[in-house]
Amino acid sequence: CVELNLKFNRTVQNLESAKYYFNENANQILAGAQNLSSNYEKEKFVHDALLDKISYNLGAEMNQSAYSALVNGQTVCAGYARAFQYLLQQLGIPCYYCTGYAGESHAWNIVALDDGYYNVDATWDDTGSGTYDYFNKTDADYASNHIRKELSVYLPPCNGQAYRDL
Repeated sequence: CVELNLKFNRTVQNLESAKYYFNENANQILAGAQNLSSNYEKEKFVHDALLDKISYNLGAEMNQSAYSALVNGQTVCAGYARAFQYLLQQLGIPCYYCTGYAGESHAWNIVALDDGYYNVDATWDDTGSGTYDYFNKTDADYASNHIRKELSVYLPPCNGQAYRDL
């Protein structure tokens, strides 16, 4: 016996308006970040903007996408991580989408700053008022609760120190 759950993306019906709303919402955040003086300040601005904008919702429409995060304002870890990656890359900051296990299948980011790479989990930081408990952490910091899986094991190790625990 097999159960199939088919899902589809409805934005193709209104592709131009979907692109417009995505770009409009992304550009609002990018405009606030682009004139900041350092990549760290830009990264922190984007992190905080996403936490202000998004609510975690397992039942959110298109919840695996940056679109669900930036346009609908409701998503799951994949949406947080994809939106964070997209925005940082638009700002010229290298950022990876990382998947693994954190009590269940989970996604977070790896960000390159001046002295190395850092783990960032905006989903776990979004606890109401927002925190930095999972912001710019090393692999050792994440070892007890975030385990990379599949192709993510080949992403750069996170050992940066200069922007850790600020």
